[in-house]
Amino acid sequence: MLRKSRGKEAVEMLWKALRSHWLWGCTICAIAISRLFWYAIQQPYLIYPDSTQYIAFDTVAVLQGNMTKACSRPPLYGIFLDLMEVFFGENYLNAVTFVQMTLSILSIVVFAKLLRRVGISSPWCELCVFLYGVTPAVVGWENTILTESFSLSGTVLFLYWVVLYIQQHRLRYGVGAICLAAALTFCARSS
Repeated sequence: MLRKSRGKEAVEMLWKALRSHWLWGCTICAIAISRLFWYAIQQPYLIYPDSTQYIAFDTVAVLQGNMTKACSRPPLYGIFLDLMEVFFGENYLNAVTFVQMTLSILSIVVFAKLLRRVGISSPWCELCVFLYGVTPAVVGWENTILTESFSLSGTVLFLYWVVLYIQQHRLRYGVGAICLAAALTFCARSS
């Protein structure tokens, strides 16, 4: 009898959670469906003229001090591409886009937490998360061999850590934000 009551309580708790968070469930489903359709109509990866410079980046030569092999690009994205090539061989560009997509999806979660932290409540929080999650200007960079996808995801995380640092006064968030800003600076050049 005790087992049945616990099972009943668990079901009641689940229903209560679903009733109170139905808008989040709808938002997540809408973003997932939108992204699945987006990924289905896109090429596995897109290469632009700037992409070829990142692909041609020679990490070993740069680490030996030969900066001409950097193709006038900041080093982090080129190093990332070279590491992915070492781990995944010929299909490394597919792996790169998978990592970029994964980080972008995780940044949606961080964006939702950021909005909650700054006081945006339901239903506005869900609306903002939905718009960020389905906007082609965000999703469109995920399968591109360029730094923009990392820049978007990194900026969301940077802002979240800055807000945490301001609200909680914890050194790790301030240091994390500074280190992330430095990493983003060495990931993409600004003209």
